[in-house]
Amino acid sequence: MIVLEHSIEINATKEKLYEFFQDLTADKYSMWHHDHVSFEWIKGNKVEVGAIAHGKQYVHGKLHPLTVEFTELIPSELIVFKPLPKLWRIFCPKFTWEFKSTANGSMFTARVFLRMGLSRYLRITKQRLALVRKHLEEEGENLKRLIEQLTESPKQTFKAMPGRGSA
Repeated sequence: MIVLEHSIEINATKEKLYEFFQDLTADKYSMWHHDHVSFEWIKGNKVEVGAIAHGKQYVHGKLHPLTVEFTELIPSELIVFKPLPKLWRIFCPKFTWEFKSTANGSMFTARVFLRMGLSRYLRITKQRLALVRKHLEEEGENLKRLIEQLTESPKQTFKAMPGRGSA
């Protein structure tokens, strides 16, 4: 199993980071990354065990729709979710978002778990893995900007991201 991981320190409490995801909306999702196209809650309306969400985003130049179920939750510490399509789960059994306190705020870590032994059948290349990793890094940088912007000016709304990129 390969784990793609990106961590970034953010000048805000881990509770503030968790709140961003807990109250995820279509607007927040699209502002989080320029490759995020749409987001909706299918079951529930916030991150909780059993909630189901559907989103669409571009990764390696292709639009990927994905429905996920939130499977584990430790408030302000960990969110675990899995793809609902069985074919997706064969290759990508889960995703995690982790929140830890630091001296200057908090550390956000996003992880994508991939079963690469089967990747020969999908022709997943190092280049595609690099693009997924780049997407994770951009999400982290954008999350930092959004959360710090919101922390500095709580009444300020999120600023939209520029047009769709290539990750």
